[in-house]
Amino acid sequence: MRNPSSVSVVCVEYEGLLNESQVALTSWANERVEISGRRGRDQYIELRTLQLDFLKAWALLQNHKRDCEVCQVISTVEHVHAGTEEDKVQSLIYH
Repeated sequence: MRNPSSVSVVCVEYEGLLNESQVALTSWANERVEISGRRGRDQYIELRTLQLDFLKAWALLQNHKRDCEVCQVISTVEHVHAGTEEDKVQSLIYH
């Protein structure tokens, strides 16, 4: 029988939104480094646009996680499992 902690359950939509937010964050960070020495309105607008793209992607991810039943169940299971492991460690320490 498999160990429950080795089972990976994911929401496909969450994974996609997470990937989109990571891509947006990476683009923003890379562009920020690339144009850090340059000044001007165009660079400012470009950075603000990339920042906004990331913030939109992050908001979509957070809203999905809050509203998705699958994500809520996964979060609850992970929380219960983590609590169980924590209880095991505490019982070893205090007993």
